[in-house]
Amino acid sequence: MARLVRRIKRETAGSESSSSISALAAISRLGAPTVGELAEVEGVSRPSASAQADLLEGRGLIRRAAGDLDRRLVRLRLTPAGERVLAQSRNERNAWLARRLKRLPEADLETLERAAEVLERLEEES
Repeated sequence: MARLVRRIKRETAGSESSSSISALAAISRLGAPTVGELAEVEGVSRPSASAQADLLEGRGLIRRAAGDLDRRLVRLRLTPAGERVLAQSRNERNAWLARRLKRLPEADLETLERAAEVLERLEEES
């Protein structure tokens, strides 16, 4: 499974690195994380997450903003450009996977559907 995920990321990299897309997706999913929260979910050090945020901010894909309750706390937010890049990446990945799935025989698609149900149950249990 991990190899397939890496292959999809490699095949649909576009102009952004997979780590940039991953960071954008995490920021989108978390809402407005701090650099520390981003580091935690991405499994990287705070300095690495800060460097990634600097890169994304420099490209106009995120912005840093003071927290709503604590103005000393800096939160990361996607810009409209960041939202577009993330949406484009997701669309490319979905299209790549859809092309691959169309090549599979019906029996394989049914097997994948059953496997997806099992994976969803496993996720719900955790």
